[in-house]
Amino acid sequence: MALSFSISATIFPPNQEESKFNNRKTAKGIENARNLVKTSRVLSLATSPHESLQKGNWVKLICGASFEDVVDIRNLSMVYTLAGVDCIDCAADAAVVSAVNEGIDAAMEVVELRRPWVMISVNDDDDLHFRKAEFDPDDCPMDCSRPCELVCPANAIKLDDHSGVITERCYGCGRCFPVCPYDKISFLQLAGGTNAHTADGLRKEGLFQTTLENSNDVRSVLASPSSAFIGGVAYGGYARKIVGRVLSSMPSQQGPSSIEDHPELLVEALGLALGLVGTVKCYHPVHHSSFR
Repeated sequence: MALSFSISATIFPPNQEESKFNNRKTAKGIENARNLVKTSRVLSLATSPHESLQKGNWVKLICGASFEDVVDIRNLSMVYTLAGVDCIDCAADAAVVSAVNEGIDAAMEVVELRRPWVMISVNDDDDLHFRKAEFDPDDCPMDCSRPCELVCPANAIKLDDHSGVITERCYGCGRCFPVCPYDKISFLQLAGGTNAHTADGLRKEGLFQTTLENSNDVRSVLASPSSAFIGGVAYGGYARKIVGRVLSSMPSQQGPSSIEDHPELLVEALGLALGLVGTVKCYHPVHHSSFR
């Protein structure tokens, strides 16, 4: 059984852009990210998280109750805050919560947004959601095709150096369990999943009343709480995976790596995040390549 607690705030920070983004290339990239947010109508459609719940277009990013890679969590939080999520869920760990807030602060230095809620998930029992994959890589046959490594959405399995499961990255999704041809992985996580088709699927079932059409009645639909059959959508592994591909392409360096130091990657990651969050928020579709 998992308990969740949320911490909310709607404070707008002072404009600190010039102090941090003084490198010309970085400043240009940050400006591109800012323009992408504005052109996508994130600011014009933004409401408080509570209002989003009432309207049925609330979006939560689930970092994962067992996901503890603070560098990725910080960068994911920055990207998805810029994309307009209402809530970011993370592990009940001080370093992880700090990383989430650091990412939110970094996003709000790019453009003034309303601050998303921060939610922590706490395990009060032996809940599989909080478990991690476990196996001895030395037991793996040399000729194994390594399907576990290929299917892991968190890049938490590395067999080249015999490290096996990287516990800080594993969040217990269970995808590796059924694909192991030798039954070496010793746990099972039963969970559903959300992806880019979730919002459309809910609409087809008549559960999701917002529309993606760029018409004059979009706002009136969004503004009517009576039209919302659900409160919103929470995105976990899929949201992390699509942006994680961009994060994994950042050059390795000594110390933590901030995605805003790589402006082209920030714009690319933001475009992917906007595409996902926008299926719920009804953003104006804009291709991120136009802002590189």
